[in-house]
Amino acid sequence: MAMRADVRRLSWILYQLKQEKVPRTSKIYAHLLCAMEKKGLSPRSRMDLYREFRSDDTVAMDVQSLSTIARNIGFASDLEVIKQVEQDSERLPSSDRNRIRSCLLSAYSRAGSAPDCTRLFQALDERSAVSELDYSRVLMALSLAGEYQQATQVFQKVVSKRVQVNIHMMNALLHMHSCRREHDSFLEVMNTMVNVAEKPTKGSYRILIRHWFSRKDYVRVLSAYDQMARRNARWAEDVDALHMLATSLAELGKPLTAIRLAAKTGGNVSKRVLDGAVKVLDEESARNQASDRNQQALAGALSALIVGER
Repeated sequence: MAMRADVRRLSWILYQLKQEKVPRTSKIYAHLLCAMEKKGLSPRSRMDLYREFRSDDTVAMDVQSLSTIARNIGFASDLEVIKQVEQDSERLPSSDRNRIRSCLLSAYSRAGSAPDCTRLFQALDERSAVSELDYSRVLMALSLAGEYQQATQVFQKVVSKRVQVNIHMMNALLHMHSCRREHDSFLEVMNTMVNVAEKPTKGSYRILIRHWFSRKDYVRVLSAYDQMARRNARWAEDVDALHMLATSLAELGKPLTAIRLAAKTGGNVSKRVLDGAVKVLDEESARNQASDRNQQALAGALSALIVGER
């Protein structure tokens, strides 16, 4: 609620500036647009504001504001805004356009638009203006889109040009090898990551957890999750990672722990896991060893089973 109040306050300031006919600056529009994106307002409202920004005769387009917008947007719903920013950046000098293209490459990568990423990457490459981060962005976009052949070609270019390989490039390669079930290559990249002393990101751990989970190596799922939690406590709250952890615990014969974890995170538990939990609790009850906590878990499990069968 407080977040939306911040956006409303910014919008009100903008409205007052209009009423008093005070010249608005592109920076005001840029920061308001970014705030709207971060606070989760609809893409339509963001596009409306951007159109207003473009049609405001008192505001001049400048590379700083367009860069700010491009750096802070980038979801599938924002493609219309990203394309409009790219179109507007064509009015800028060549050197400024390269700077905007790099920011737009990042935005397209976050939006999951691999074709646009490839197009911009080629435009930057033709001008020898590709940065280390640009390689990272296009590699991840291609990997997420399943364009593994293109991703491999880009990485070959990284090697041939002796570009410093960073953790984000390694994440893209990990994701690609995992999706292609190239386990040996996956391990090779993972070992390289350790040897060059690169600190894994949250994305690194998510890829590791998903990889071990897909191979049904549940012990390593727990190990990777434990490493992620020790690296950053907030990362341990990742919903996808927690769901895979809960399922892994159930597969390792700990259905009660899995149910408590899923209940804590608001996640779903499969009927098979619930059946396992009920069986464990029934056995404990038969031995008169069921605690109040276990009885509550049994009630929750039975309730979930009943709901699931409706």
